[in-house]
Amino acid sequence: MGIRDPAPGFLAVQIFVPSFYELPTALRIRPDNGTWDLLGGYAGVLTVFLSAAGLLVPPWRVRPPMRGPLIFFSAVTAWLLLKNFGVPPFDWIGYLPLFDRVWTPRWGGPTWCFASAVASAFGLQRLIETDLTRVTRARLAIVAAGVLLLVGVLGGIGFEALAPLQSTHWSFIWPGALAGLLLAFVMVGLAAVAIGRCSGIALAFVLLALLLIERWLPIPRGYGPIFQAVRLVPVVLGLAAATLMVLGRWVGARALAILAIAVALALDPISPRGLPDRTDPAAAPPAVQFLLERAGHDRLMGDRSVLAPNYASVFGLYDVRHVDALAVEWFHSYVTTALETRPRRWWHTLWFIGDPDRPAPQSAPASTDVSPLEEDLRARLRGYSLAGVRYIVAPRGMDLNRSAASESDRFPLIYDREVLVYENRSAFPRAFVVSRWESAPDAVTARTRALAVEFDPRHNAVVEGKVSGSGHDGVVKIAEYGATHLRLTAELNGPGLIVLTDTFYPGWDARVDGQRAHIHRVNGVFRGVFVEGGRHEITMRFRPASQSWGLALSAAGLAAAIGLIAASRRGDPDRGTGASPFPPRMDRGKM
Repeated sequence: MGIRDPAPGFLAVQIFVPSFYELPTALRIRPDNGTWDLLGGYAGVLTVFLSAAGLLVPPWRVRPPMRGPLIFFSAVTAWLLLKNFGVPPFDWIGYLPLFDRVWTPRWGGPTWCFASAVASAFGLQRLIETDLTRVTRARLAIVAAGVLLLVGVLGGIGFEALAPLQSTHWSFIWPGALAGLLLAFVMVGLAAVAIGRCSGIALAFVLLALLLIERWLPIPRGYGPIFQAVRLVPVVLGLAAATLMVLGRWVGARALAILAIAVALALDPISPRGLPDRTDPAAAPPAVQFLLERAGHDRLMGDRSVLAPNYASVFGLYDVRHVDALAVEWFHSYVTTALETRPRRWWHTLWFIGDPDRPAPQSAPASTDVSPLEEDLRARLRGYSLAGVRYIVAPRGMDLNRSAASESDRFPLIYDREVLVYENRSAFPRAFVVSRWESAPDAVTARTRALAVEFDPRHNAVVEGKVSGSGHDGVVKIAEYGATHLRLTAELNGPGLIVLTDTFYPGWDARVDGQRAHIHRVNGVFRGVFVEGGRHEITMRFRPASQSWGLALSAAGLAAAIGLIAASRRGDPDRGTGASPFPPRMDRGKM
């Protein structure tokens, strides 16, 4: 991950208190868990406490096999978090090759969250095997106080950041920020007491209960202010149940735990913004249903995320927009030269979906100005048509025909309800046959030639490294289409070139009637396969060599792990005697 846009320091409290920044958003009331774009996750105070206690409480001789992994995963967590907040020299890793691929810190979230969880497991195991003497008990209390002091200081910084909002959003701030901080303090205290008093299954139940409470509280639910506060009822009941577990009062603990679960399950059905009132994100809106019935394999695009690309893909619609970080260089170049007219901003190296810094309007205001979308379509219509973009989704009030010079230049309006859907009548099919082709030395030359005004891409193509030639026309249809495989049926009057307007990428394997065929890069971005005359079936499957190597290495690693386990068991002198290789669990006295 690169070094652009580190997370601001006031967000650090959310690593320990994930409910701290639950605020109403501009678009709707829902928990906004603290600009997730800049954190990517949270550790929670309990995992941090267990990791720190495992490092600092036991004597160094206790559980030596656990020390190395605990130090490693704790260091990974700390390094990535300090790097995400822009602290040198930890952020210098972002200058290294392969470590500067993306700009937003959220991409580091899965790594440091995983590392934090693993470190806490190793820390807990060291604590379990530690004889809690007076010295170790004092160390445990000092670690708990240190973690709480850190959380308290970060919470103070966070409240300072929330100060301008406290008069208007206090009904959201107190159950999220204030109650979250109090929960963190109670959880660390209970965990410390449980480690001193409990062992075995009892300790496991207490820690599991605390983890469930800590993870349940910040789940985004969409509640209004009242139910944001009511949500604390099962939290308090759960903490009371955990306290009774520590005290050995298991009958009362079970009763309170059942009551806490019942209240938690009842919140959604009775909340005005609970599950019954929420929209199913997988339910196709009317415009999507219309496109599903009409579009087939044709591509579409929209304006200002009226229909987001990843949302379109949920329903099997093919959107030309994309996340650039997942696209290859030659498609990036195609976007900038064949689809967009305006200079790219820095964040366009990640996105081609409109303007993510502005919410999508419900209705575009009536204006005599030509919209940016229409500017792109008019100036780059050849590029959109060649990519198979037949449908354009726009907000109501956005007329894409303001600058149409004649009837033939108009985009017919084929859907006029909650959004507008226009049709591009000049769009190419996703697969077609060309009868003439010419060669180009590289993708840039091929793309420039294919987009030239005098070039006719319906009957001509530019193929890299292939000598110029001519053949015959024909008909090709998509018989089957998937993310990693597809099947075409074609009938040609003679030899010809089948062009599929999907992005060329190494790793695709083509077969013509079962015989391997070479996939060429056509027009600097698409795929093409040469076939002879007659009827043919063309299949393409994504089989990258990296996947095969990865599977082979994974299998080798698994075999090696099994072999090492078997070898260690054969050499274990205690195997079969019933003796444990670990020190016995200590009888915990009262703390």
